[in-house]
Amino acid sequence: MVRFGMQAVARIALWLGVLVLAGPAAAQSRSVAEALATLPPAVAERIASRPDRWRDMALGMVHGHGRDGALVQADIDRAAALDRAFFRARALQPLMEADLDNDGAVTLAEASARAGVLGLTGRTRLMVTQAAADGDSDGTATAVELRAYAEAAALESTTGAEAAMAAALMGLDLDGDGRVTLAEVAQVADTLAEAGQNG
Repeated sequence: MVRFGMQAVARIALWLGVLVLAGPAAAQSRSVAEALATLPPAVAERIASRPDRWRDMALGMVHGHGRDGALVQADIDRAAALDRAFFRARALQPLMEADLDNDGAVTLAEASARAGVLGLTGRTRLMVTQAAADGDSDGTATAVELRAYAEAAALESTTGAEAAMAAALMGLDLDGDGRVTLAEVAQVADTLAEAGQNG
C-alpha cells in the first residue's frame, strides 16, 4: 500500500480542488481533475507537480508512436515493447561481443579473451556482467540464461516514474473515445499549469 505524507495529500487535494474550480475548459466527458483521480496517487501527484514535463513526455509519445495526432492503448503497448527490446539488446551487446564461437553462449574463457582487449573499466564491467548472466555459476552464460538476464535488465530499465506516467496516458483520455489527442494533452497541461499558478 502506498502511503503519502500529509503535505502530499494536501497538495493533491489542493490541485484537484483548484482544477474543479478552474471551470469548464471544454465540454468533455470528464474533467482533468476527474481523470487524475483515476490514476495511482503517486502518478497523479507527479503529473500535477510537473505538468510541463508530463506534456513533453505525452507529446513525444503522440508524435513518436501515435497516428493522426492521437495515441491509443496499442500505441502505448508497442512503445513499451520497443523500449524493452532496446534495453534487452543493450544488456546483451557486450556479451555478444564476447561470444567468439557464435554459439549463443558466453563462457568465462570467451569473456576473459574479450576483456583482455578492453580498458580496465570495460574489462571489469564485462566480467561482472558475464558472472551476473551465468545464472547457475557454472562458467557459461547459456542462451537461456542470457535471455533471462536481458529480460531482467530490460524490466529494470523500463520501470520507474517516467514509465508509470507513459503507462497512465490513457487515463487522461478526457472524452472517453479510446484516444489521447494532442488537444487533450494541451488541455491537461494547461489546466494543471494554471492550477499550479493559482495554488
